[in-house]
Amino acid sequence: MNTLTFPIVWDRLTNPHPSLQDETERFRARTLAGLSLAMILVVIIITIMNISSQRGLASGLALGMIVGLAYWLSRTPWARIGALLLVAGEMLLNFALLNFGTSAAGTAGALAFTMLPVLLSTVLLPAVFTILVGALTVASVAIFNFTTSLLTAEQIVAPFIAIVLV
Repeated sequence: MNTLTFPIVWDRLTNPHPSLQDETERFRARTLAGLSLAMILVVIIITIMNISSQRGLASGLALGMIVGLAYWLSRTPWARIGALLLVAGEMLLNFALLNFGTSAAGTAGALAFTMLPVLLSTVLLPAVFTILVGALTVASVAIFNFTTSLLTAEQIVAPFIAIVLV
């Protein structure tokens, strides 16, 4: 009898493509698949919670498509492209939400997520990409600090320090 337990199902959902032979690449592909599956669940929950707002629905659908495509790529020989897509897509979505935010609460919420692409690149990409993502994120938060009137400097400092520390 073939029983499906959580570890067996999880292994099937996250197992990298057989053509990936390097252990580091296999680890990154498996991690990308696992993170993508977890993020899909989070995106579904957040989108359902924000379904009444058009902005929340649009950003949830955009992020859902990015994460879904990253998961699909994690199961192919092009897992690194999936990791780049996930990190870049998350960065672009964060920057769009920051720069086109209309309320202080929504903008502060988006600012809290600016650290996520840096954390993702730390796990999924080589160090040179993490340095680049970190530098772009720090630069964008610094520029955002000078161009926004929605948030005070105190609200921006904590995420800025967190990004620098990562």
